[in-house]
Amino acid sequence: MVEPVRMYSLSTGESHYPEWMVEAVDKTIKDNADKVEQIKMKPWNLGWLVGHVLSKTGGRANPDDVRILLRERLRSAEDVAEDEYLKGIMERIKT
Repeated sequence: MVEPVRMYSLSTGESHYPEWMVEAVDKTIKDNADKVEQIKMKPWNLGWLVGHVLSKTGGRANPDDVRILLRERLRSAEDVAEDEYLKGIMERIKT
């Protein structure tokens, strides 16, 4: 059984993941942009990305931690895209 690798900061309450896991998640997202778009439409397909991350880590990562980290990363990427979109709208309104 794979042990959870997520670590918590007691002072901030934030979770931290090992660098190797973060790199595997980021690379998987980057290499599979088309699948990421499909998953944003159908979130129940997230397991496909989880499988790829587990493959990249040689099974070292806990699938639950990978799933949580993927959701965090996909949500933050979406938030950035929304912010850029809103910035563009605001700039057009100002001119």
